[in-house]
Amino acid sequence: MPEELLNVTNGLGLERITPMDHAIIKEYIRITENLANALDILQGEKYMYQGVFSKNDSQNES
Repeated sequence: MPEELLNVTNGLGLERITPMDHAIIKEYIRITENLANALDILQGEKYMYQGVFSKNDSQNES
């Protein structure tokens, strides 16, 4: 476990996380990273424009 994390928990007077807690947090981050990146793209202005999801909808309207 990173020494910085132990220093922070000690400095704040919190209970140290266990190696199992650390493993669970790392796995959670690994799993949700792609979802978070996708949400950043969909919510951002740089790559988002009107009609991103309407390509198929415009073909079905005729």
